[in-house]
Amino acid sequence: MFGWEQQFKGSLNLPHELYGETSESIFLQVFGKSPEMRLLDFFLDNPRTDYNRTEISGALSMNKQTINSKLFYLLVYELVRVTRKLGKSFMFQLNMENPSVVSLMEMERNISVGITADEDEYSKLVKMEPNGIFNYYLNQIIP
Repeated sequence: MFGWEQQFKGSLNLPHELYGETSESIFLQVFGKSPEMRLLDFFLDNPRTDYNRTEISGALSMNKQTINSKLFYLLVYELVRVTRKLGKSFMFQLNMENPSVVSLMEMERNISVGITADEDEYSKLVKMEPNGIFNYYLNQIIP
């Protein structure tokens, strides 16, 4: 781990386990763990706080070049916005005024509520292999 990663992990008060390579939020379980999805998940989990690229890179354990290229598209589609400039650093925040962002937040919440509503079935499904889960649902749909 680089010195700057340790510095920013501590200063952000963000548990590294939440955003590292091995973490899987419900959002990432459903939509995949691509760099774009991990970046979007980070902003969805922290909608009211703005971050610079170094802070995002440290929290996600992701290369700054990857952050730059993926952040570009989030800015183009106005999912993320620039809030201010501190020195040479730009600060980025989730664009809560974008209807698509609001829909993503509602979708994430609805998925979470559905899972917690039936905790026993969810824990049973998580223990199954992917093909087992697929077959389980097919048997529920097709008698």
